[in-house]
Amino acid sequence: MSEHLTTRAFSALRWGYAGFAARALASFGSGVVLARLLGPKPFGQVAAAMLVFGLANQLANAGFSSALVQAPKLDGKDVRFAFTFQVAIGAALTVCCALVAPLVGIAMHDPVIGDVLRVTGLVFLIQAFGQTSASLLRRRLAFRPVQTAQVLSSVAGYAVVGVVAASLGAGVWSLVAAQLAQSITFTALVYAQDRHSVVPCWSWSSLRLARFGINVTGLNILNWSISNFDYIFVGRAFGSTSLGLYSRAFNTVSAPEDAIVSTWQQVLLAGCSRLGDRFKFQRAYLASLSAVALITFPVFWSVSACAPVVVAGLYGARWTETTPMLRPLAVALTLHAIMAMAGPILAAADQVRREVRTQALSLVVAIGVFYLCIAHSAVAIAWGVLGVYAFRFVVVTRQALPVLEIRWRDVIRALRGPSIAGAITAGAVWAASRVLSSYLVKPGLMLAALIATGAAAILILLLVAADRILSRELVLVLSQLSKSFPTRLSLRLTEMNARQASRGTARQRHAYKGASFEVTAP
Repeated sequence: MSEHLTTRAFSALRWGYAGFAARALASFGSGVVLARLLGPKPFGQVAAAMLVFGLANQLANAGFSSALVQAPKLDGKDVRFAFTFQVAIGAALTVCCALVAPLVGIAMHDPVIGDVLRVTGLVFLIQAFGQTSASLLRRRLAFRPVQTAQVLSSVAGYAVVGVVAASLGAGVWSLVAAQLAQSITFTALVYAQDRHSVVPCWSWSSLRLARFGINVTGLNILNWSISNFDYIFVGRAFGSTSLGLYSRAFNTVSAPEDAIVSTWQQVLLAGCSRLGDRFKFQRAYLASLSAVALITFPVFWSVSACAPVVVAGLYGARWTETTPMLRPLAVALTLHAIMAMAGPILAAADQVRREVRTQALSLVVAIGVFYLCIAHSAVAIAWGVLGVYAFRFVVVTRQALPVLEIRWRDVIRALRGPSIAGAITAGAVWAASRVLSSYLVKPGLMLAALIATGAAAILILLLVAADRILSRELVLVLSQLSKSFPTRLSLRLTEMNARQASRGTARQRHAYKGASFEVTAP
């Protein structure tokens, strides 16, 4: 039985972002509470341990999670093969963390960091038992149970265990306990939704999953390295307190950006792995690029414009030094978001090696930039991150263009509307902050007022200039989903689709033919 992939993908995205909203609210709220209870140093100690933990985490499933989603066909042996390797690798990484923990504490001049890493390493073994189930659910675009598990595990881990432990004076160990509780809860919930066989298996025919997974693992390591070498430089050069300030600035924007992007990437990979038409690939990429930019540009550019209010309103006076770091990092994460849309397209087309080469080049550039920046300050490293992420966007997107058979002008056209919306929204929010600051409004109230201002600005823009803000591909996808929207909105989308199609070139009009995305249910 066939069904429309667009509708299935939209349903997956809807559940993905519903879960993201609930999870972000819980994790962000608990993060604020924990930041106020603990201060910068415990966050810096955990961030330092997470450098090693994060690198090891790129090896934790050997790319099998992506391979299970991307594979055209799967059988029982494939699933058992993947599960066997994931558990074996998880156990090995737990042991490795215990062995290297003392050395990490010495290298970072803080023995507590080594102790944190030793205990946190148990997460590798715990999460290995749930990775296969989560991948099988994502393969079917069954995002509802995955998101439910993520929300409940985040609440159980950080909002309950973490906050209670911090209130009792556990210090840095409250963050460790929160991570362990979150992993245990998530693993139990996803396995309950997809109870595959746990009998160990070795199958030569399943090695194709490992071959794909090796490329994905290499790419993940490169991405992690680029995203975390700034932490290494800050921690080594400026100490745990500065690293805590820097990590809080980075996490303020990276946590919501990662939730937005990772959900979209998962849906895009699962959907595009079952598309065989080049024009559908083009539409999926350009629509995703435009939509993600429309979500991230207005929000993060506004955060950059009003960084002092964001920091004061969320974290209080002890965190004011994060303000100059937050400005460039907020903009950098928008570049990361739009760069990340190329990855699922390359993976679905089995062209992961293209991205591996460009990310390797980006890593070399990043190390050079960060090395130059440590001669100045942690703030300089934050600006260096902005430059590195701009470079990554250009070189990674360039690799996707020949695969999709599109040009830079198509990318620029998809980003033009979101850029206009982002600039206008950030300008409105900045102007409102200047007005409110003259009346000495409290930071918390001012932050709430600026959020309302930004929401009103983007809503007005969509009401009066949707034709200029929404790209052709995004309007096409939304018009296919019009039955899910109110009648007036559905009619407007249909009209916009007709107008934009009539204004397109002959090549673009051809791309609109046969617009329905069809896929056979796996």
